[in-house]
Amino acid sequence: MSEEEKEEEILTAIGRLSIEESTKKGLHKLPANFYRLVEKGEEKLINSLKQPDIEYVVKLKEINRLNESKKRLRSLIDARMKKIAIMATLYATHPSPNETTNIENLLPPEKQIYENMKKLLYQFIEKNASLIVTNNEEPEKSLLKIDSIPDEKTEEEILVKVNVDIGEISWLNNRKFYLTKEDILYLPVTIAKLLEEDNKVTVINKVNA
Repeated sequence: MSEEEKEEEILTAIGRLSIEESTKKGLHKLPANFYRLVEKGEEKLINSLKQPDIEYVVKLKEINRLNESKKRLRSLIDARMKKIAIMATLYATHPSPNETTNIENLLPPEKQIYENMKKLLYQFIEKNASLIVTNNEEPEKSLLKIDSIPDEKTEEEILVKVNVDIGEISWLNNRKFYLTKEDILYLPVTIAKLLEEDNKVTVINKVNA
């Protein structure tokens, strides 16, 4: 398949890829040069719009396609960055042998973001170790219990039981979860699945977002 054919294929599939990235756990496997292919494909569309003999109807169609491509790409990037941020937070505080498997689908620019984020988080934790509650200290009660589910949810949540003392996990929208053994609470599905893979929580049931 030629480079131009790959660019066209990516633009055609970007809607599907965006949905899969937003609904499936873990990072979706994409071509290593995915972002470059999208960039080149969009450049090709823009150049086609500059042709003086392009028909009006065709031009409108291509403009709509370009706008839809940008919208879907933004959605896909948002979904991937959210997963990357969660994994960086989780593995900076709780190293796991599952990390290698969970990050294997990071694209080159994403891997750099992940490593930098994880490094910054680890440095912060090391610097403020005395302020962080350890498993030997009496933890506070979980910030989000069953009777304190947030009114507004940005992601589907699932009910879990915490199997081990984990401590505080920061998440999007300034939400924080303090997880201690035997707690039962709702967690965003993305982070719950990562913890479940390490047997740190047990999923009880789902609740609609």
